[in-house]
Amino acid sequence: MVKFFIVAFVFYSWSGDTPSIKIRQDFKFDTYPKCQSFLENYRPQLQDSLQRKFTGGDKYSIRCVDSKTLNMMQKEFGYEPEKST
Repeated sequence: MVKFFIVAFVFYSWSGDTPSIKIRQDFKFDTYPKCQSFLENYRPQLQDSLQRKFTGGDKYSIRCVDSKTLNMMQKEFGYEPEKST
């Protein structure tokens, strides 16, 4: 079954167009509308937390991403899980 996650993309000047992917494993949803609704309600807080935790980013983006797409992105960008995220 496909799940949806809130995923943050942090772009650094040295990384070019390749983002650093940050996944909130504790925010997992069964449908896209549930994920999107949560994200819309809490975007300011999530954005603020992201910028405080990962300083130095040039651009930050937060989106709902399905597990299948997320898996492909992890392979493409060489994602490695972060224990403290």
